[in-house]
Amino acid sequence: MSATKEYLKEWRKQNKEHIKQYHKEWRIQNRKLYKQYYLNNFKGRSLPENPYYISQKSNLIGKKYGEWTVLDEYIERTNKRRYLLVRCSCGLIKCIQKYTVTSGESTSCGHWRRKK
Repeated sequence: MSATKEYLKEWRKQNKEHIKQYHKEWRIQNRKLYKQYYLNNFKGRSLPENPYYISQKSNLIGKKYGEWTVLDEYIERTNKRRYLLVRCSCGLIKCIQKYTVTSGESTSCGHWRRKK
């Protein structure tokens, strides 16, 4: 192990409780902000009912998968599955399981079917 990794390992051991408290406070604070932002801007349409955790460093936010653009990522409290808050190119905002979006199972909301 390199000296840097050993140092980080020791630092984490010493500050374990402090780190847990920080993450707990961060989740509580951001859960409130998350609910407030989406309820104010989207009036609760197609939004997660129980936002549990918003990923701090999600590299999916802003990426496009087919017609979907990822707005946010969260874990639902009841089933512990990861969900993405996505916007279709037609403007519809929806919550979809992360796997279906990233695997390519879901590429759009189906707006092209409705137009036919």
